[in-house]
Amino acid sequence: MADKRVAGLAGVIGIGAVAAAKGIADMVHSHKLAKETRARHEEALVDLEAAQGPVHDRVAAYGLELIDTVTVTLGCFADWVERNQMAVNRLGHDAVGGVEVSVPELPNGSRPGRIGLGSEPAGR
Repeated sequence: MADKRVAGLAGVIGIGAVAAAKGIADMVHSHKLAKETRARHEEALVDLEAAQGPVHDRVAAYGLELIDTVTVTLGCFADWVERNQMAVNRLGHDAVGGVEVSVPELPNGSRPGRIGLGSEPAGR
């Protein structure tokens, strides 16, 4: 009976050793995959950074152009208000911290934003 117990114990130990060897092999394989994945990730980051440069440059140029456009538009509107101050005053709106203009009540052809407003801003 003792021999059967020893044989059974040896079998269990053998199965355990095989399972341990498989576990170690799986760990080695997973470490290898992790290194390869890390390398691919680093390459992808380098590619991403190279692709982001031109995009960031275009976004910056667009932002500067947008600021310039808003500045010019506001300048044109301010010039228009100065040129048409009497018409603006006839509308009965008071300028408090800015200009209040009721666009539908303005005479035709003198609305801000229409093509052919008249003057170009200085420096353009």
